[in-house]
Amino acid sequence: MYRGKPVIVTDILEDPLWEDYRELAVANDLRACWSTPILSGRGKVLGSFAMYYREPRTPTGEEAGLTEVATRIAGLAIEHHAAKQILARTQAELAQASYAASKGKAATSSLDEINHQLEALLDNAKKCLELLDEDKPDIASFRGPLTSIAKNGQQALAIIARIRSS
Repeated sequence: MYRGKPVIVTDILEDPLWEDYRELAVANDLRACWSTPILSGRGKVLGSFAMYYREPRTPTGEEAGLTEVATRIAGLAIEHHAAKQILARTQAELAQASYAASKGKAATSSLDEINHQLEALLDNAKKCLELLDEDKPDIASFRGPLTSIAKNGQQALAIIARIRSS
C-alpha cells in the first residue's frame, strides 16, 4: 500500500518482500499474493485489495483487469461513504448554527424587552426626582411613578428568568 501501486508476488517462498512473514504464509498454505492499492480520485491510498493463492502463479490479463475494476469500485464506495459522513457532520453543524442563530434572535428580542422596561423604570425615577425638586412635594404624587418602577423592575426580572430557563 505504501508504494501506491500493485505488488505481484508470484511465489511467497522465493520473494524477499515476504521474508518476515514467510512462516505465517507457509502455516496457512499460501504461495502467491497479488496486492493492489485502492486509490481515491486524487490518488490517495484508501486501502488494499489482495488475492491469495495456494500455488505459485501470475495473474492473467483478465484477472488483472478484474482486480483493477474491483479496486476502482472499492475506491468509489469508500469515497462515497466518506462523503456521506462529511455531509452528515456538516448537516449537524448547520443545525447547531441554526439553533444558535435562533437563540441569538430570541436573546436580542429579550434584550429589547429588558431595555424597554429599564427605560420606563428610569423615566419614572426621573419623575420622582422632579417631584422631590418641588418646594412642597405631595407624597401621594409619588405613588404612581413608584408603582410603575416596581412593575417595570418585576417585568425585567421575569424576562431575565425566562432567558435563563430556556
